[in-house]
Amino acid sequence: MREIKFRGFDEKNNKWVYGDLFHGYPDIFILVNESFDNYNKVSHVYVKPETVGQYIGLKDKNLKEIYEGDILADMFECSLIEYDEASAKFVLRIQDQIDEVTFNEIKHNGYILEVGGNIHENPELFPDYEDA
Repeated sequence: MREIKFRGFDEKNNKWVYGDLFHGYPDIFILVNESFDNYNKVSHVYVKPETVGQYIGLKDKNLKEIYEGDILADMFECSLIEYDEASAKFVLRIQDQIDEVTFNEIKHNGYILEVGGNIHENPELFPDYEDA
């Protein structure tokens, strides 16, 4: 079973935070669990809603977790990870086309790429994306 977690950008501290998603009207928070010497602390961190992305359950070739909104790169092109509601799955967008190849097929063909950035911080890596 894959781990369910999210990330979002904390503008106040200018950093990405990772954890569980929490919808508090009208804001969206990430519940961050921090471990200290003998106790855990859970904090609600307000994040910019359009930056929230879910972990897809795979890591890139450098073992970096891949999240919705990440841009995967190889020496030929970039592809964007997004969730396709029509097919209820994560897909790769290559330029203006959706690649229906499943992530398991990509992984088994030794095709996992490298996270080159994300659409929120690096829109220049994927200039045709309409929501950038």
